[in-house]
Amino acid sequence: SKKVMAVGDPAQIPPVIPLSNGLISLIANKNNASEQIVNGDESVQTLVDSASRFGYQKTEDEWIGMPLWVHRRCLDPMFSISNQISYAGQMVLADSMSQAGKGAWVDISGRSDDKFVQEQANWLKNEILRRASDGEVDTNNIYVISPFKNVVTQLKQYLQTIGFPQKNIGTVHTFQGKEAAIVYLVLGASFEESGAASWAVSTPNLMNVAATRAKKEFYIVGDKKLYKSLNSEVVILGNNDREQYASLSLPSNCFNIVVLHGDVEDDCYGLIDLKSLAQSGVNYAALGHRHAFAGYKVGNMQACYSGVLESRGFDEPSKSGFVLIDTSDKQIKFVEQYIRRIERITVDVTNVSSDIALENKIADAVNELSKRNYLDVVFVGELQSGLHLEIAANNVLQNRFFALRTANQTVIPYNIPELTAEVSLRGEFVKLALQIEDEALRADVLKYGLKVLGGEV
Repeated sequence: SKKVMAVGDPAQIPPVIPLSNGLISLIANKNNASEQIVNGDESVQTLVDSASRFGYQKTEDEWIGMPLWVHRRCLDPMFSISNQISYAGQMVLADSMSQAGKGAWVDISGRSDDKFVQEQANWLKNEILRRASDGEVDTNNIYVISPFKNVVTQLKQYLQTIGFPQKNIGTVHTFQGKEAAIVYLVLGASFEESGAASWAVSTPNLMNVAATRAKKEFYIVGDKKLYKSLNSEVVILGNNDREQYASLSLPSNCFNIVVLHGDVEDDCYGLIDLKSLAQSGVNYAALGHRHAFAGYKVGNMQACYSGVLESRGFDEPSKSGFVLIDTSDKQIKFVEQYIRRIERITVDVTNVSSDIALENKIADAVNELSKRNYLDVVFVGELQSGLHLEIAANNVLQNRFFALRTANQTVIPYNIPELTAEVSLRGEFVKLALQIEDEALRADVLKYGLKVLGGEV
């Protein structure tokens, strides 16, 4: 092909190549192809990435062509798991995905037979039966996946007895590209098969795919002690808990800093226990997740969410910057820094009598604001009937700032007795609206209905 557009994700499971690297090398030599292009590690995705002019240097050796950072598939905690273990915290969650999902590690151990653990299957069967009988979920919206083929084979036979859809059970590899509301990842294995368990978490790719199959709920079923004993970064990064804090070996003669992503209050995003962390000898915890500065002091440890270096939307805090630490006297301060900031202003339009005066009022309010900033403006007060606020705001503000958001919270001072006496569509509307018993609803109906009839909307 002369032109190729490849869409893919190298952080997910790579292509399965049945040929050995040696055989692939012979094929490359036979066809005078460079082994840098034809080898067991390259794919269409990696080749197109390396040829892409625009992109992102993910690591010293890995160049990603034109990354798509906004994630729209999964709620948290699935998003945070994936973002931490595979994308170095670079992804952002779309505003439409802001509600919290559910997730947990269901710690079940037992003797394994070719990675299959009967106790894990028993729990899963009872859990699915419970949720289905309560009418909580439709089993068609549940996937059961595992890294191991034999675990999948055994689970298909076992769950067939309760009528669970066979097509919803498979290996992580075969479910790549699919999604369901609820996913159970059955890890299987025991200490007697620690080699197989180690393979399952040796790279983040498999866990990344597993977590992102789930749109709303993700549950890991496995022996937590086994998988944590493997010293895999995939497991360590996905779990901020007391056991890990206690296992830290930190020198007492140093200023010890740890970096953690999670929330100090809500375990939906990976709960960070500051009290346990402080007892481990940490002097400063650099926290990530919240986009506004917040500082904490627990014992001899200080911890901070530094916020963001640059606001990227109206849901970000007005102030952005970084945390400066003086390790000699253990002083911490927030340093405000930004290229552009969010300006939030309120414009009262009461007593403005014409569209020209309205435009002048808006222009005066923003006259001294930098054009490189975001502008978040709220219009309040009494808006005289016949004035066109949206048009006036657009005439003055459109394309003047980096980004613009407006909110109209004005009220129109209608003379209700005069309106009810009108022989017009507006008069009939007011008469009907006044029959609404709920006072708040009646006020909203009058407000927005009269705006529509007056050409304001």
